[in-house]
Amino acid sequence: MSVTDNISFKISSKLENKIGSILNATLALTLKETLINLGKFEKEIKSIPLIVIKLEKPEDTTKLSVFFHLKYTKPYSILLNDYIILLYEKESHLKSIKQSFFGITDLIGNTELVNMNESSFKLGYIKDKDFQESQKKLIKNQSENDFKDLRKLYRERSKSIFGEYPKEIYFKKFCKSLTTSSKRNGKTITKENFDAAMKNSLE
Repeated sequence: MSVTDNISFKISSKLENKIGSILNATLALTLKETLINLGKFEKEIKSIPLIVIKLEKPEDTTKLSVFFHLKYTKPYSILLNDYIILLYEKESHLKSIKQSFFGITDLIGNTELVNMNESSFKLGYIKDKDFQESQKKLIKNQSENDFKDLRKLYRERSKSIFGEYPKEIYFKKFCKSLTTSSKRNGKTITKENFDAAMKNSLE
């Protein structure tokens, strides 16, 4: 039975057997003994297409390293505390896959990374300025979605009470009342201030 049968990543039988044989020969009951065994298989381990990345802790404690895990794609990514381990079979597996994430993929640059067997590859990174722009897009997108949900809730609630959808002017009054109430109380939207704003919009 193969462990790859239980995850969304498939590797060749040759590579799987190679990794399996190394694990069988090196894993021991203690970490110390396992590390000693791994040292004996240095050449074999270096032949495995692995990239190991250590996430650096920035001096500014308000900043944090971010790793975007592309699920169900190659290379297979493993997060282990401060380390990222990438397992691939071909160099083509390391190329970025285009995904829509509020435009963030359009902002990723490249920098050199050297793996265990000293072959050069590319790793994405994001500059502070680019991250701030992406953050604005994310907040804008979330705000627009929240507004759509709020509008739908107001319309459906009004219809359930009055039997018909309200005119747009009432929704605008509702939003103004709700925003004022939330700012004054310093709270998020609750059923109570929602109902109060709805009542105010009809006066």
